[in-house]
Formats: sequence, structure tokens, C-alpha cells
Amino acid sequence: MRLLLYILSALIAVGFGFWAYQVNYDTQAALRRVDALNRQIAAERESLTVLRAEWAWLNRPERLAELVNIYRDDLGLGPIRPGHFADIAAIAEPSRPLPAGWDGIGVADIEVTLVPSGFAGPRPHPRPRRVPR
Repeated sequence: MRLLLYILSALIAVGFGFWAYQVNYDTQAALRRVDALNRQIAAERESLTVLRAEWAWLNRPERLAELVNIYRDDLGLGPIRPGHFADIAAIAEPSRPLPAGWDGIGVADIEVTLVPSGFAGPRPHPRPRRVPR
């Protein structure tokens, strides 16, 4: 009986040793993945910094003013004047007819219900019960 107990104890010890090594190797692999992701994040942050610097360089006021002077005639660019604004009545009506059900609806046709002053708002939904596993 003791021999069986010794053999069983040795097998359990070997099993735990195998499990410990497996967890160790899995942990090292996870750490390598984390390091790779951290390096990738650092590279992306660096490229974002470069892109932000390039965007700031491309949008500097002197360059934009120069581009406006170059392409003013081609694009019709110029300072905004009051004559550039139009009246709302100058906007054309939709060319296609409105869908059925929308014809003839005006502001007077809309019914408004006032909320009573003591209304506290909607009550929150009860949380679902946690099902034991």
C-alpha cells in the first residue's frame, strides 16, 4: 500500500512540475507578446508625432497664404464679403416630391404635450438577477 502511495505521490509531483513549467513558458510567451505590442505602440506614437509635425508644417499660415495667391484665380478664392451670403428664400425647394404622409403637415398640425413640473423622469430598469454558475 505504501508503494502505491509513493508512486502516486511521485506522479502527482511530476504532474505539478509539468504544470509549473507550462505556466512558466506561457507567461514568458505572454510577456514577449506584451513587449512586441509595446514596441508597436511606441512606433505608432512616433509616426503620429511625425504626422502631426508634417500637418503643422503643411498648414502654416505663410504657406497657405502663398497657395491662396497662386490658385486665387483658378479656385475663385478671396476674402469673404457680405455679398457672398444669400437670403434663405434664395435656396431652391426640393425637386422631388415629398413621400406620402408628409404632404400638408405644418407646424400647427404637430401636437405638443407639456411635461408636468413634478415629473422626475423615467425610472431606471431593474438589473437582471445574477445567475449562479
